[in-house]
Amino acid sequence: MQSTHVLALPVNISKIHESELSNSAKVNDSLEISASSLRWLRSNAIAACCVFLPVSLIVLSVLGICHLFFAASGGPNPVLIEKSQWCSFGSLPGTWTPSSSLPGSKWHIFNENCRLQNLLSNYSSSPANRTGVKEQRNLYGWPASSDYSRVASDATPAAKIVFIGDSVDRHILTYLCTHVGGRVQAAVVKTVMEDGSDPCESTPDGSEPAAQHTHRRKRNVSTTSINSAAPLSTNGSWPGCIINTCSSPSGQLHLLGTYIPGVHPTGPYHKGRRLGYKQRIDQAATVWKTYSSGPPDIVMVSSLLWDVARLYAHEPQQVAGEQLALAVIESWIQNYTEAVSYAKKVFPEAGLYAQRTTMQPRYDTSSGIMEKTYLGKAVFVRQLNAAGRHAAGTLGLEILDFEAIANRFQEGQRYLQDLIHPGLEVGLEMANMLLNYVEQLKEEARRGHSH
Repeated sequence: MQSTHVLALPVNISKIHESELSNSAKVNDSLEISASSLRWLRSNAIAACCVFLPVSLIVLSVLGICHLFFAASGGPNPVLIEKSQWCSFGSLPGTWTPSSSLPGSKWHIFNENCRLQNLLSNYSSSPANRTGVKEQRNLYGWPASSDYSRVASDATPAAKIVFIGDSVDRHILTYLCTHVGGRVQAAVVKTVMEDGSDPCESTPDGSEPAAQHTHRRKRNVSTTSINSAAPLSTNGSWPGCIINTCSSPSGQLHLLGTYIPGVHPTGPYHKGRRLGYKQRIDQAATVWKTYSSGPPDIVMVSSLLWDVARLYAHEPQQVAGEQLALAVIESWIQNYTEAVSYAKKVFPEAGLYAQRTTMQPRYDTSSGIMEKTYLGKAVFVRQLNAAGRHAAGTLGLEILDFEAIANRFQEGQRYLQDLIHPGLEVGLEMANMLLNYVEQLKEEARRGHSH
């Protein structure tokens, strides 16, 4: 038994040695093949580098020369090409620059990809006065000159803006119109109520002719009547019935503004106003068709102060507390949503829709009560501004955050020129922001995009 095992052992060992020798040979063959492969790859890699590296350098050089050529010849602006994002100018954080800056250059947005351009002067000259002189162009293709007296460029696109709101919007319209050398015009749409009366030819309560209220009539404007056989004098028309328009001397800027008495769907409204927002928006559309061609670039729907005033006049219990109740705010959001929806229905092809927040009218800083007591308290404005921002986000509106922008002048409430209306400095910055939105829309259209 032992010899059997002894004889078997060498046989097994021999087989193992043969196997190992065979495997060793295979490994050596593999190593030789791998070494050969590495020598081939190395030699070909060196050849590839010798061929492709010079070609790559030539391509990069050609691209660099093309870039310099386009930049020198006024071709595509590399900054403009990179600016593919949509800029919500009105809600981006920023700060005021020194007061020596030109109008339109005072509000500085921190986001370097969304800096505002000073576009105010591009609408300030008539076509007959244009020089056609080539100038260096800024981000949007406007001349980059800081000379505020220069004439408008031939490339200036038309800007068409509709304001649906209150006297704050009227002031912004007037500031912009006057600044570019235009003149505010007034139109009154002939309206007949169910009782046969015209709310624009009598006082709101019908007690006496409106002409006797000379302190309330519009001044320094010419008036036309739409859908009426005879012109209507502003002496017999309340401001709440007038549609304001403006065209710049260049003909490149068209503005229209209409007052609405808040966004409550049925009224009654403050101070006896008889026309609700639907009638006023319809009237604005009627005037727009006779005044401008094509849809507006921007339709801005803003409402706040006269909603509070309506509560003060007709639901005083709603404004008697320290702040507005949640139910009041939610009702306002619903009403505002419906008003915006109606404006979109009447102006369905506008480039974009926007909302302006409201800065507090003049108020007592210790009590928060407005000097015009029917406007309630400063906190009411803050609450409804917050509600408006929420509604704008839901509706896809751009926000011109007047409250945030005017905070620079909070001390002494220097953002106001009187008890309610914004001063010229703030108003022109808001106007320039709107023009930047219009130009951004034009740029999006040139790229084949839509907002």
